[in-house]
Amino acid sequence: MDVEIVRWVDKTNIMEKVVNKSFAGVEEAHKYYENWKCDEYHDDNFLVQGKNWNIGKENTDISDKHKYLHTYSVNILNNCEIEHSHNFIIYKLL
Repeated sequence: MDVEIVRWVDKTNIMEKVVNKSFAGVEEAHKYYENWKCDEYHDDNFLVQGKNWNIGKENTDISDKHKYLHTYSVNILNNCEIEHSHNFIIYKLL
């Protein structure tokens, strides 16, 4: 199984590969997939919205104080087919 993480830049179709890791077992791949966090997650200058990452920020409205930066797509692949995927939208606080 593989975990692939890509970044979609500026609401365009430009994709940058961030991580591509192979795992011998399903459990290892799922653990990495479920626990991966982007660098912006630890920086208060960014708002990260997505599955389980916006804990405590779920009521944060996107306003003029936020500028869309990019979206991460975290995918778990089995023989090149996507089994699971989730996205994280990153906003920069102005």
